[in-house]
Amino acid sequence: MRLGTMQSNPAGAPRRASDRNLLACAGPGNLVSTDIFDTILLRRPVSERRRMSMIARVFVSRVSTDIDGPTAAIVRRARWEAQHSAYKELDTSGRRGEVRIEDILERQVILLGLPRDHIAELIRAELLVEQKLLHPNRALIGRLEELRGRGVRVIGISDTSLSASHLQSLMEAVIGRNVLDRLYTSADLQLTKRSGEIFTAVLREEATPFSDLIHIGDDRHADVRMPRKLGAACLHLPRSSRHVALRRLDGTLFEALRRRSEFPKAPRRNDGRTDYLRRFGERTLGPIVAEFCMRLWLYLSTASTSEQTTVAFCARGGLNMRVAFEAFMRSTGLPLDMRRSDLMISRVVAARAAILAESAAASDELAREFSGATMADTARAVAAIDDIFGPEWNTSFEAQGFFKLLRGTAAGRRVRQMLEEQDELFVSHLRHCIGKAKRIILCDTGLYGSTLRLLQAGHPEFEWECVLFARCNYKGFDASHFARTAGLSVDKDGYNPFEPRTSVLRYWHLIEALFEPRLPSVRFFTWHDGIAQSNLEQAGWREILETERSPALSGVIAYLDALDSKDWFRRLASDTDLAWPTIHAALIFPDAIGSAALRVVDRSRDFGRDEVVHSPDAAPATSLVKRMGQARTALWKEGAVALMFPALRWPLQLGIESAYCARSACRLMKRWMRW
Repeated sequence: MRLGTMQSNPAGAPRRASDRNLLACAGPGNLVSTDIFDTILLRRPVSERRRMSMIARVFVSRVSTDIDGPTAAIVRRARWEAQHSAYKELDTSGRRGEVRIEDILERQVILLGLPRDHIAELIRAELLVEQKLLHPNRALIGRLEELRGRGVRVIGISDTSLSASHLQSLMEAVIGRNVLDRLYTSADLQLTKRSGEIFTAVLREEATPFSDLIHIGDDRHADVRMPRKLGAACLHLPRSSRHVALRRLDGTLFEALRRRSEFPKAPRRNDGRTDYLRRFGERTLGPIVAEFCMRLWLYLSTASTSEQTTVAFCARGGLNMRVAFEAFMRSTGLPLDMRRSDLMISRVVAARAAILAESAAASDELAREFSGATMADTARAVAAIDDIFGPEWNTSFEAQGFFKLLRGTAAGRRVRQMLEEQDELFVSHLRHCIGKAKRIILCDTGLYGSTLRLLQAGHPEFEWECVLFARCNYKGFDASHFARTAGLSVDKDGYNPFEPRTSVLRYWHLIEALFEPRLPSVRFFTWHDGIAQSNLEQAGWREILETERSPALSGVIAYLDALDSKDWFRRLASDTDLAWPTIHAALIFPDAIGSAALRVVDRSRDFGRDEVVHSPDAAPATSLVKRMGQARTALWKEGAVALMFPALRWPLQLGIESAYCARSACRLMKRWMRW
C-alpha cells in the first residue's frame, strides 16, 4: 500500500493515532528504515561516562601486562578527551560529516602513548561492553521480521561513529540473528540524520521515493522532523521519561563519585607575592594551561584533516597562548601539520569592516563600549585619528545616528575613508598570515568572542571559526556566532559552584592578565617595506614575549617545559585533578595573601582608547561604609572581602557562595522537572 496520501502532517506536528498503524499498512512497495540505538537495540540506563569507564576496564584487563601501563581511569580520560574534542570540532566547524570511531581511538592511543595497533583492541572492548548494555527490542523486531516475510524491505539507518560492519556484528551478537536487509551508518556515508542528508543518499541508493518510506526512531528531530519534512512517514518510539531520568541520574552519581575519589583537596601556601605567583603559575595554572593546549591540539589535529586551514593566534593574549602551545608541543612531541601564525588584531581592528557594513555586531559593541561618550569620541577611537568634528558630533553616542553621520557629513566621509584604508591594510596582513587558507581558526582567551562576531559581519568572504580558553555570553548579546565558537576549558554562561572549572568566570581578569603581554593593543597598520605592519610590532616585540613574562606565566612555561614526552598525559591528568579545585579555592575563598598576590589592579579599557580602568578596591578606604561599597563594586568580590574584612572573610565569602549555590540548585531543580 502506498502511503504518500497519509503525509499531511507538518514537521513537528503531534503524532496521529494512525501513525501506530503505519507498519500494519506497509506493503512490498514500501521501504521501512529503522534507527538502531534506543530503537531496535535498547540501552540500559547507563551514562556515557560510565560506559567509557567500563570500556577502559575491559581494555586494560585484555592488554595490560606491564605494571606501569595505563590505568583504566587514564584510558577512560583519554577516550573522553578525544571524543569530546572530535565532536566539538565537528559542531563548531559546521562541516558536513560524522566522527568515526577510528579517528577518536587514534587520538586516544596518541594521548596514552600506545602503539596504533591498540586501536583494534579498543574497538573490541567497545563492542563487548555494548553487548552487555544493550538488549533487543523484541516487539519491534517481531514486527520487522513479519514485514520482511511479507516482502517489505527493511533497512537500518544510524547516526553513529561505528561503521556498518561493526554495527552489524554488534546487532547479531545482541539479537542473535540478522534482522535487516541492509545497514547504513553516518560514519560510513559521512552524512547524518540530523541534517537529513543521509535519508536522501540512502533512498537514492535504494531507488525509492520518500513517499514510500516509513522511518522508525526515538529521536524527535533526527528520526521524525527531518524525514517527515522530506516527505516520509514516521513512527516515533521515544524512550520513557523514567529511563531518561535514570540515565541522567547515573551520570550525575558517577561523576560525583569520580570527583570524590580522584580530586584531592587543594593545599594552601603562604609565600611572598612573587614566590606565590610563580608557584601558583607552575602548580595550578600550569596544568590548567597544559590541558587547554592538549585540547587545542586535539581540536586542530581533527581540523587539519581538511585542506586549506590555518590557526591564527590573536593579539594580544593569543600571542602568549601560542608561546605556551609551542612549549607544550615541544615537550610532548605531538604531531600537527597545520600553518600557525600570529594575527595582529583587536576588537577595534575587527570592528572597522563591520562598521562600514553597519552591522548589528558593530552596533552592539559600539553601544556597549561608548555608552556616555560622544559621537566624536567614538569616531576618533575607531578610526585612530585626531580630527576636528562639527557640533553635530558632540551628541551622545547612538549607533544608527553614528552610521548616519558617517554617510552624511564631510567629517564622516573622512572617517569612512580612514576605516577603509585601515581595513585594507588589515586584510593584507591577514592574507600574509593565512597564505592560501580559506578556513581560519582564531585562537584567543575569551569570553564572548567579539572579534569573531565582528569579523563574520565585516568579512564574510572568509570561513571564520574561534576557539577560546573560556566561552561565556556575559554581555547578553546575540549569540548566533557561538555556533562557530568553542570554549575548550570552560563553556558555561556563568559560575556554577558545583563545577570548579567555572570559578575562573568569577575573576576572569586573572586569565586575561596571565596571557596579555606588556605590548600595546593593535590599533592601526602602516606599510613597512611593502608589508602591512601593526603598531604592536615594534622593534624587539618578540623578545618582549620571551623576557618580560609575569611570574605566573613564567611558572606556566616552566611546567610545560618539564612535561615528559612519554608520560605527560598521565601526569597532566593527575595534576589537573588538583589544579582545578585549587584555583576554585583560591578564587572563591581567598585569604589576604592570595588576594593581594592575584589582584589585578589596573586594566586597559582598549577599543582604540588610552584610558586605564582602576580596580575599585585598589586602595581600600578607611571607613566601613566606603569599604563595603568598594567590595560590592569590586571586580573580584571574594578577594576584596579578604583584603578589606580579614576577620569576617569566612562568613562573608560563605554568604556569597551560598547565594550562588542556591541559584544553581534552583536551576538544577527546574531542569529536572522539565525532564
